[in-house]
Amino acid sequence: MFGSKDSGLNSLMGIGTPNPKMLSKQGLDRSFVNHKTMDVGYLAEDHCRAHEPCQELLKANYRLKMWEPFGAVKFFKWAIDIDGIGFSAKFLNLLQIGTAVVKQTVYREFYSDWMVPWVHYIPLSVEGDELYNIWNYFLGKDDGVFMEHQRHLAKEGWKIVNHEDTLKRIGHQASQWSQAHAREIDWEIYSYRLLLEWNRIWNSSE
Repeated sequence: MFGSKDSGLNSLMGIGTPNPKMLSKQGLDRSFVNHKTMDVGYLAEDHCRAHEPCQELLKANYRLKMWEPFGAVKFFKWAIDIDGIGFSAKFLNLLQIGTAVVKQTVYREFYSDWMVPWVHYIPLSVEGDELYNIWNYFLGKDDGVFMEHQRHLAKEGWKIVNHEDTLKRIGHQASQWSQAHAREIDWEIYSYRLLLEWNRIWNSSE
């Protein structure tokens, strides 16, 4: 599935046709896709109670959802981790659980060079336009939104596949990496090394 900033339409493009020169696509309205694939809401009305316009906006366009404990992440096939007011402090904890993590951030962390995108986590741009592509690549085959279209493709000889096994492998590799490189002692070693390097810079005679 490919998102378009201009048209607001998204197309599902099957891969694996008997004729490599042919592709099939189906235009779908972005709001339809979001309704079928996304479950997004606010957990509380914090910072909105004192402003009447904010309250009206909340009632008209936003839903309040039940709070889920952090441990519930293990029951999902993937989790999306995004920045809040600052960097996301829960990213390393998410990796430990073993659920594949889609990571969106503008920050560079001390462990950034130690991790490999698409091996330990799934990168997502700041705009998030490729979120549909990621979802469809890993889980699109079994989703009811496109089942009718996929049945048509199958009759024409297309091979429709998803990559849920790859998604599970990314989650497993992330958990293994976390157990080896994201322990408390690793953070302590990095902090001490940072202090030593900071001292060297400030006290260098050069």
